Amino acid sequence: MKLINLVLLSLLCGCATSNYYDKTVNYWRGKNAAALIAKWGTPDQAIHNNDGSNYYSYTRTHFENFPYPSAPNFTNFVAGGTAYGAMTSNPEANYYPIHCTTTFQTNPHNIITYASYTGGDCLRGPNTEYPGF
Repeated sequence: MKLINLVLLSLLCGCATSNYYDKTVNYWRGKNAAALIAKWGTPDQAIHNNDGSNYYSYTRTHFENFPYPSAPNFTNFVAGGTAYGAMTSNPEANYYPIHCTTTFQTNPHNIITYASYTGGDCLRGPNTEYPGF
């Protein structure tokens, strides 16, 4: 029973952070892209289409430490004619990039008509790097 409660709690927490970012991103629908750029800064990528519509993408990356399982490092040395081996750990070997890419599409009048995001870093919770409101 405790396991079921833990799983349900985890799912609810994931939905709460996802909903926060949904609200952050969807806030910009119907707004002028100039206001987005003023708030979020210069996009990491901008695509200007012949029909006058645009795509603006913002990407953020942070590194997360996943300590287990850790691949051990071995240090070998010889002392007094005897070979010794020691196992050491390398905590920096377990850092992995986590990404979030958020893309906004505008119409020819530069009004945001569509917004989407992808990546595990989008679900971390309140986004202070790219504030929505």
